Formats: sequence, structure tokens, C-alpha cells
Amino acid sequence: MNVDVATHMLAQELKAPGALVFDPGLPHARSDFRLSTLRCRQVVEQFNLFLQREQAQLQQLRARYLIGEASGR
Repeated sequence: MNVDVATHMLAQELKAPGALVFDPGLPHARSDFRLSTLRCRQVVEQFNLFLQREQAQLQQLRARYLIGEASGR
């Protein structure tokens, strides 16, 4: 299970924050998302601009949904 999803579900849905603890020493896989294209470079450029321009909003979303909290990202 994705660590960020598990952290959010434990805290928000099950009302048991911290009931499980991620151990990075155990075998695990990281999941990241990427955007790429061969034909529409402007889409990637627009997305990069969005990420730069909306850093504050993205930080709020990360905090709200506890993204990166458990895995130390």
C-alpha cells in the first residue's frame, strides 16, 4: 500500500493516526508520478509553471492529506 494513502486512511477514516509506522529498513517500493510527452512539450512546460506558481497550495494539500509525512519525503 502507498505509505501516504495508508497514513491518510489511518488518520482520517479510521481515526487511528500513528497506528502503523512505516519502516524504511524493510523492503518496499516507492511510487512517484511523472509527466512526459514526445509531441506536446508545451503541456509539460505548462505543468512545470503550474507547479512553480502554486507551491503554496500544493504544500497545503500535502499537509492536509499527510503526503510525505510517514516516509520522510
